[in-house]
Amino acid sequence: MSGTLEDLLSQDSQRIWQASWEIITSRDVDLLEQLRAALPQIRQATADLELGGLITPNSATLEHALAKVHGCRSWKCWCDDYPRLLQFDPNR
Repeated sequence: MSGTLEDLLSQDSQRIWQASWEIITSRDVDLLEQLRAALPQIRQATADLELGGLITPNSATLEHALAKVHGCRSWKCWCDDYPRLLQFDPNR
C-alpha cells in the first residue's frame, strides 16, 4: 500500500488533505492507477469525515483529487485537469 493510500484511509484530516494535494499535483500514472483500484475503499473511509477548511472546504480538495484519479485515463493531456481547479484562470 502506498503512503498516499495510507494517508487517504487514515481518518486524519491533515493527512487526507496533504494526500489530496499530492494527487492533484502528481503525474505518476502508477500511483493514480493504484488509487483508482482503491476508490471504493477511499470513498467509504472518507465519506463522513469533517475535513475542515477555511476559505474553501478541504472536502472539495479531496473530491478534486478523487475525480482526477477516476478520470485521468480518459484525458489526452494532463492539462485536461486544470479547468476543475478553483485557481484555474485562463486569462492569466
